Amino acid sequence: MLNIGFIHLRASMDNQAQQSNREHHFYVSTAKFLFLHPQHGIVAVRDPIKLMDAERYGLSPIILYGLTVAGLPIRWLTFSTMKQRRSLRDVLLTAWKSAEGLRGLPDVLRVNRYLAHSDPLLAADLARICVRLEVADAKDKMVPASLRSAHDGSGWLLKKHDPADLSLTASVEALCHDAHGDHNWRAGRGLLGLSNRKLEEKIERWLELPMRQPPSVPLADVEWEAGPWLSFWQASLPPDQPRYFSYDGMSRRTRLLLGEDPSEDIGDDDEISVYEEHDNTAEVAKNLVACWPNTPKEVAAAAGITLRQL
Repeated sequence: MLNIGFIHLRASMDNQAQQSNREHHFYVSTAKFLFLHPQHGIVAVRDPIKLMDAERYGLSPIILYGLTVAGLPIRWLTFSTMKQRRSLRDVLLTAWKSAEGLRGLPDVLRVNRYLAHSDPLLAADLARICVRLEVADAKDKMVPASLRSAHDGSGWLLKKHDPADLSLTASVEALCHDAHGDHNWRAGRGLLGLSNRKLEEKIERWLELPMRQPPSVPLADVEWEAGPWLSFWQASLPPDQPRYFSYDGMSRRTRLLLGEDPSEDIGDDDEISVYEEHDNTAEVAKNLVACWPNTPKEVAAAAGITLRQL
């Protein structure tokens, strides 16, 4: 009985310690793998492309906003067009009110210095609702890692909501719904079964924390200053290569892929025979593994094959 009591006491202390150190990472960036197209709506780019090169394909950038629970694969994303940027306060309050996996207000909101400088009054406004804004130093690797993971994950969001019309605004709104659905899956313990018991326990403890709803303190919408920092990811990209549009039935999105359009090599006479001989099993498997919550190594182990064979 003593041991059991000690275990419960220790679990309670650990839970209280985590409650007093809730931390979210907040980031804003032009989306690295998602663009807007007047005909295709949201287009996913498998290989990153510079914004200037994307324009040649009729693609316009969209802005990704995200919050990630520090140290956990739980995130909430939303998007906007460049012309209709959302205020940072609106994004944060919406997330803390509606994103169950974030568990409401954190104690600490960690951002990079560019985001902090884009809205100098944000720290004081957050302090009014008892959230401390901290700027990550140059050696911090956690906030950039959260942003990279958000970029990668956003590129594989499944299209489950069709836009009400073909306007750019409606396409972005539908994408936001898809992102919120992905968050609900993660918050609903969809991340369990990761073959990492310690991480699973951390996720379970986090999701058991009580919600901290934001107080009813109005925060005025303040414009933030955009700049080159939003697209730092494109600085190291190589010169662009030929690309073509291709519909992906798995994600239900149109993708812009590297290479020459294979449909241009198919004549009217041999279109059917070529299609029948085409085997896209490898491509389907690659997309499936990329969407799977487990790592490729874990998938290979479960299938009883080596990573190289997979």
